[in-house]
Amino acid sequence: MKSVSVLCRGESLKHIKNLPKSDIVILVNRFGEEIESIPGLKEYLNSTEIYLCTSGTIGELDCLKKINFFEEYKPTKIIR
Repeated sequence: MKSVSVLCRGESLKHIKNLPKSDIVILVNRFGEEIESIPGLKEYLNSTEIYLCTSGTIGELDCLKKINFFEEYKPTKIIR
């Protein structure tokens, strides 16, 4: 059975190092600033299957494009 983590933006991300590694990570909404600024988040996302859940609003993915998210992490699904 695969494990899944759903990550939303906010203060709880500061505790990412306490979360067991998951097989699948679902990122909800904008996430560019958090990936760059939350210690341990980049490492948590490495070698993990990533689903990106977005609202589809204009400019929502800009912060992810800015940090080369799609090239570096290669999300397998984008859910709108």
